[in-house]
Amino acid sequence: MVVCTVERERSQPEDDPDSIFTESDTSRLYLSATILGNLSVDTPFQTSPRAILDLFVGSPDEPSAPDWVRSERDVFEFRQPRDTLIALFSRMALWQDNLNEAGLSSAVFDWASAISVGIWAENKILKRRMPHKPIKKWNTKSHSRHLGLGYATVIQMLSRAIRSYHQSLVMWLDTHRSE
Repeated sequence: MVVCTVERERSQPEDDPDSIFTESDTSRLYLSATILGNLSVDTPFQTSPRAILDLFVGSPDEPSAPDWVRSERDVFEFRQPRDTLIALFSRMALWQDNLNEAGLSSAVFDWASAISVGIWAENKILKRRMPHKPIKKWNTKSHSRHLGLGYATVIQMLSRAIRSYHQSLVMWLDTHRSE
């Protein structure tokens, strides 16, 4: 079993009295996972890198800010089977916000590969498919895929995605058992 942790982190820029411009706050929603009591996974891979679920640039008081930015709760935990997280993290590695952070996408994908050791998914569903296009930096308030969605909605979307990935894995396993 894997304990998944969703964390919100907020950073506020320092005020520069000499500048006429003001920097915006940045809020990030992260997902990390910790494998409990599994000796087949090497110790460095017991805990995943923090993958970015969502990003919002702007004040929590703005009308366009998603609910998770304004939420009182900074941390939420739930449990999932390991094989479900393999598919989820391998896909999250290719999300634009994770690609934009130097080394994060590769670290997330490598973690998903490492935790597949010793189970049926090893060498079956994970193929390195990192894009070979340059990453572009941008800084807008409307770039987030989950912009305007509430914290509970993001958690529900994540739960649905996990169930969907799990169903895909089960279907894949059923098809390949007969081979």
